[in-house]
Amino acid sequence: MQTGDLGVIDARGHLIFAGRQAEVIDVAGLNVYPAQIEAAALSLPGITDAVAFAVPDPVAHQRPALAYSGDIAEARLDAHLAALLSPRQRPVRLVRLPALPRGANGKIARRALAETLSEAPA
Repeated sequence: MQTGDLGVIDARGHLIFAGRQAEVIDVAGLNVYPAQIEAAALSLPGITDAVAFAVPDPVAHQRPALAYSGDIAEARLDAHLAALLSPRQRPVRLVRLPALPRGANGKIARRALAETLSEAPA
């Protein structure tokens, strides 16, 4: 049975969850995992929530974007991410929101948020 979950086996033989196949961002044929971008953002004190998602790109097919909440200026978050992420992982758009929308199950509504923010002007 295929679940769409992605993972890797580490040196100790433990399965490490890497994300869902449907959420992988295709940057010029290279896979970018939203969880890695979100973890980098959440490592900055003051960021309370973060969700990465794909936005269309005419050259690279897709590029990552990041919606976040917290009392951090966009420039500070951008510099933090630049220090931790590769150029293909670095979000091309940062969107600060008072709170990230969540579904009834408490999970961030990634697809709905991505659709809404992809349609909004940058």
